[in-house]
Amino acid sequence: MPLSQRGVAVPAAVGAALAVALLARSAARSAATDASRIAEHKHGMDARRAQHQDAAGSTTTAVISNAQGLELYLRQWVPTQGLRVCGVVVMVHGFTVHSGLFSGVAQHLAEQGLAVVSYDQQGHGLSDCFEGLRGYIRGFADLVEDAVQVLGWARSQHPGVPAFLLGESLGGTVVLSALRRESVREEVRGAVLMAPGIRVSKAVLPPWPLMPFLRAAAAIFPR
Repeated sequence: MPLSQRGVAVPAAVGAALAVALLARSAARSAATDASRIAEHKHGMDARRAQHQDAAGSTTTAVISNAQGLELYLRQWVPTQGLRVCGVVVMVHGFTVHSGLFSGVAQHLAEQGLAVVSYDQQGHGLSDCFEGLRGYIRGFADLVEDAVQVLGWARSQHPGVPAFLLGESLGGTVVLSALRRESVREEVRGAVLMAPGIRVSKAVLPPWPLMPFLRAAAAIFPR
């Protein structure tokens, strides 16, 4: 069946070919834009790290690569004045903040002999973003993998001492999910949860008929 465009009959095959060409051109432009955004983000992040003066008072900083190839920015507070490290605490922050949130409590714990390791979750602070999009996370499981990796890094820095986890808000949910793994439970002595996100109250959920539509829309348009 012919297609009509501005009064001119166009064979269906030609119309389909034009549509495919337009879609391909749009995809190419989108890919170029994504590549440019990622490059700009990477350049800017490297510059920010190089110029960063740690206002959080951490003793040292580090950068590690996660399973996705994203760089995670770590802060570490360690006991000073000759105090022996008697334990290590890994702290996981919530959504839209960064590891500097724990500065006060981390410095206090370091004064008591505890080493503290915190990190900017992917998409936050000085850590890399997926496709250069701040705050965008492909999947919650990625955050859990990051937490487990940082826990392993912290234990390698301070072997032979008890390890603890602390999570705030979204970070609390990440910690809870990590603790579902037997291997993690065997590595830590305990955990502290600060307002963890466990479930959403029904009072604030959209009406049920809308939920399937929203889930489908999120799957099709995740960003």
